[in-house]
Amino acid sequence: MNRQIVTIGRYVLLTGFAAAMMLPLWWMIVASVEPMHALLSGNLNLWPFGWQWRNFVQAWESQPFARYYINSLFTTFAIVLLQLITSTLAAYALVFMSWRGKRVFFTIILMAMMTPIQAIFIPDYLLLSHLGWINTYKALILPFAASAFGIFWLRQSFLAIPSALVEAMHMDGAKSLEILWYLVLPAARPALLTPAVLNTVFHYGYLFWPLLVTNSSAYRVLPLGLSYFVSQQSGFMQWNLLMAAVLMTVIPMIVLFALAQKYLQAGVMHFGLRG
Repeated sequence: MNRQIVTIGRYVLLTGFAAAMMLPLWWMIVASVEPMHALLSGNLNLWPFGWQWRNFVQAWESQPFARYYINSLFTTFAIVLLQLITSTLAAYALVFMSWRGKRVFFTIILMAMMTPIQAIFIPDYLLLSHLGWINTYKALILPFAASAFGIFWLRQSFLAIPSALVEAMHMDGAKSLEILWYLVLPAARPALLTPAVLNTVFHYGYLFWPLLVTNSSAYRVLPLGLSYFVSQQSGFMQWNLLMAAVLMTVIPMIVLFALAQKYLQAGVMHFGLRG
């Protein structure tokens, strides 16, 4: 009986925490369909007085959000795809291949993880400017084609795969790419999804670098679109339209996390960090 009471208490406590975490998101949903005078009343409304769906239309038309959506989805997909390719190849070489300088390379990877982009954005920008890539998709994608975190995470995950299996396939005449494709990647599938989802969320909502390397709406992404949406609301901020624009922006990431939650848990549980 006491155990049941403790279990019920835990669920009640966790439900309360979950409700507290969901409250800002719910208020954003309510505010996105509220008339402006309801938001200015000073009351915290947890249910809309009127469902003004035209707020989404007005917010969508206030900026070229269709273009921003295309840019964000395309650049995010390209970055994550390139990072998965480069990270898996580098992690495979670090774990299953013997070559001179491997420890030095891994040390450089660890140092790169500790270096913020703010420390290197000036030489990166000068290089892209010299190549004539400013205000292009190349500037948005190629600087992030490799991920130090992705290499580190997949290296630690590949360590959980028995090296005897890799050696057996080598003895059977399999090439390294065949071993990677048919053995390593299927075994490490949950570990691959973890950096894919985390990097998708990061680059989808990244503002700093696109703000530096783009200067036209043709290449701007959604975070930039939201910032320009705010700056154009001079004098009187229409908070209901802003909340509608923010909600349209975050919905893809909410859906992504809902679909990938169990895979993220599997990646952490079965491919924990190992030395």
